[in-house]
Amino acid sequence: MHLKGKEQYCETCALTKARRQPSHIPQQRAAYPGDVLHGDTLQVTQAGLKGEHYALTLTNDATAYRWGKTFKNKSEAHDALMRFLKRWHNQTGNYIKVLRIDEGREFAQKQLKAACDELGVELQTLAPYYPEQNGKAEKANHITETRIRSMLCDANLPQSLWPEAYETALKTLNRTPTRLNGGKTPHQALKDALTNTTGNVPDITRWRTFGSTAYVHIPKQKRAQGDKFSVRAQKGKLVGYDGDYIYRIYIAPHKIIRSAHVTFDEANTTPLRTSPPTDDDEPACEYVELTLQDLDINDITKPLPLDLPQPPAHKPTETQNGGVTELQEDELSDSSQLSATAGDTHEEPPTIVDAEPDTPSGIELPEMGQSEPSGGDEQQQQTQTQPRRSAREQKLRPEGQSYRDEVALDDRRKRNRNLMALPPTIAYVYATAVSHVPRVKAKDLPPPPKTWKELQTHPLSKQLMEATHKEFRQHIRNGTWRKIKRPNGNIRILPVKWIWKYKEDADGYLASFKARLVVRGDKQRPGLDYFATYAAVARASTLRLIFALVAVYDLECEQVDIVSAFIQSLMDQKGVYIRLPEGFREYEGNEELIGELLRSLYGLKQAPLLWQQEITTFLKSKGYEPLFSDPCVFHHKEHKGVIIVYVDDILLIHKRKDVILNMHNALAERYELRNLGPDTYIEEIVHKYGMSNSKHTNTPMVPDGANLQPFKSTASPNITSEYQSLIGSIGYAANMTRADIAYATHKLCQFTHNPSEEHLSHAKRVLAYLNTYPDLAICLGGVEEGVLGLQLHHKGVYGPPGLQLHGAADAAFADNADNRSSTFGYAFKAAGGLISYKSSRQGLVATSSTEAESCNTTILTFTHYD
Repeated sequence: MHLKGKEQYCETCALTKARRQPSHIPQQRAAYPGDVLHGDTLQVTQAGLKGEHYALTLTNDATAYRWGKTFKNKSEAHDALMRFLKRWHNQTGNYIKVLRIDEGREFAQKQLKAACDELGVELQTLAPYYPEQNGKAEKANHITETRIRSMLCDANLPQSLWPEAYETALKTLNRTPTRLNGGKTPHQALKDALTNTTGNVPDITRWRTFGSTAYVHIPKQKRAQGDKFSVRAQKGKLVGYDGDYIYRIYIAPHKIIRSAHVTFDEANTTPLRTSPPTDDDEPACEYVELTLQDLDINDITKPLPLDLPQPPAHKPTETQNGGVTELQEDELSDSSQLSATAGDTHEEPPTIVDAEPDTPSGIELPEMGQSEPSGGDEQQQQTQTQPRRSAREQKLRPEGQSYRDEVALDDRRKRNRNLMALPPTIAYVYATAVSHVPRVKAKDLPPPPKTWKELQTHPLSKQLMEATHKEFRQHIRNGTWRKIKRPNGNIRILPVKWIWKYKEDADGYLASFKARLVVRGDKQRPGLDYFATYAAVARASTLRLIFALVAVYDLECEQVDIVSAFIQSLMDQKGVYIRLPEGFREYEGNEELIGELLRSLYGLKQAPLLWQQEITTFLKSKGYEPLFSDPCVFHHKEHKGVIIVYVDDILLIHKRKDVILNMHNALAERYELRNLGPDTYIEEIVHKYGMSNSKHTNTPMVPDGANLQPFKSTASPNITSEYQSLIGSIGYAANMTRADIAYATHKLCQFTHNPSEEHLSHAKRVLAYLNTYPDLAICLGGVEEGVLGLQLHHKGVYGPPGLQLHGAADAAFADNADNRSSTFGYAFKAAGGLISYKSSRQGLVATSSTEAESCNTTILTFTHYD
């Protein structure tokens, strides 16, 4: 049938039969390398060795040349893109003409648009849900993903090496001929176009098979002096290249080294050894496992199954309490267990070694210095009440091991168990000396997980889950919350989250694993979930003055830490509710079950205040009274002991050690205490900001640093966050002991709201200076020779000179060009060292240098009157 007439538009069909419209217009290829640049991000669930989860891939439209950058957080994509645009301009002299990306929030579209407008770059964003408009970027990520998957599989390497494989895959693709470039590689096509020459063929003569076995030469400087017979190379796997002549070698389990002196066995791509194949590599003393809390770094490249007891089937009993249905906590037992998905589905392999050294979950290890149970009649009667199980699993002898070797191994284990009867100190020293288990630096471990999902696949999931279980049991014992059914009405339920971290010893080695449950305090509402929040801490000048007294009068001083201090204090109000912790079976699948806080929890805005009230009440009950000038310094009127409280760190000061011991025992009756080792704060912040290998710097600020100007553009969120965090870290050091960086810190604090990369560079210089001189400290108790003593000295103790107070003050008239205000500073010393100092900007504009100095002395009068 053929109908004539004009076709009518049907709105119903348009609404109900809409489909995606295919694009039939091919995109025109750019003529020059800088004409069009495609960008897209790639998200990877598996964390890289440095915690990377994202990558930014940039594709040159004209030549298909690809650049890439990996990073931890998606928000870093904006900074990575801006750095590339600047680098392109620096190397070619031209700007990118067109930048084509999607509308992802990781690019900080508002800031990116402003930056592109300033650089003259046309920013083209895709229509939502239409990736075909940026097909080259999508294709680039697809091809790169496939390459990474194939490379890691063929090389038998862990997936945590995906950032290395990503970089190598891009370099390989850039050196692979394509039809698009007429048989040229993208590398050659790009270089030919930029230099207007031909024949720029990339040199790959030094390239080797990805994942092939590499033998890295150990420099003489890295070998023990006089050692003539140790090996001269380190075995690893090739994972990438730096430039044309430097190889990147993976050393299991978490190390990448760079070297140009490498030989390869390209036929060998077997995995690196990650666990001891023979008994000879076991620790020479089993006592190490009980005292050193060591970590076998050879085992952290594979997921560790969790083996915890299952909770017994039970139903909570309900009681009525004030109109709210309360669920009574069972007696503390193994009923509160982790929900270990990986552990539930893991099928254990046959046991190969003795079951005796492996302590099952739920059984406590012997205390340091205790011997094993003798296994007498009383013990036998206890064990017979339960179904008998062989204390020794069926042992499968490793291939190549004789029966004689097995007997010798058993004898060695028996001798090692005799160490348990030794005094604790002797056994500990012996175990440390003979142990073959390597100690591992905490900084060399993979980053701790940030979510419960990441914890399940983390290489150290077993140890971190055990720490989580320990933290949870402590909350149950402490009665931090009570389980209730959700009340009717509109109530605020605060979310909680787990924070995992590695605890280091004084030398930076891994000491233990720490898990902490925290409340999302940012979700609290003033006047409902909290009221007052201010909590005082001991003033830095007070600490320095008391340390001067300790030095002059040769007093005893002990420093302790109160474990989990904030959860010791009771809540000052009712009706603060939390979601119950993630990962525990008894809480899963029950949305009506919540917790009402009975004690404070980390993350609450009022937690520091509640803890200060708790410790103040306790110390007053023991006869201590706070000073009027500093409420965190307590003095006992009878025995004259002094206790200083700095959050959860406690200082005990007295002339006699026996009084110090009594003060310690009084605190230990109420709280769990832990003795603190040497402070490594500067080393920690240097490592945190990646400045461990910074160049030596003799001054904290360059001469023109005092003339820094405010940033006229808008700072990126990442730079602002990093700058504020860095200034806070170095500011704490300046406030406590490092007067040498006080002025530099004061100047840099003026730009925290809108910092530039130049400001960040100056802040990192201060950190590099601290890294150059990490051990400089204020020397108290030195001999006074009429010198003001503002300089810092290396740590040391000299003869007590007395407590004469000396002070100095000055002002720099109108040295701040932005508002013509003056900078003032003062310094007071006693016992040969600084006890009070400051560098800051005056709050008013002086009209002369005399007026500026007069204002300075007025400030000193008010601030140091007490």
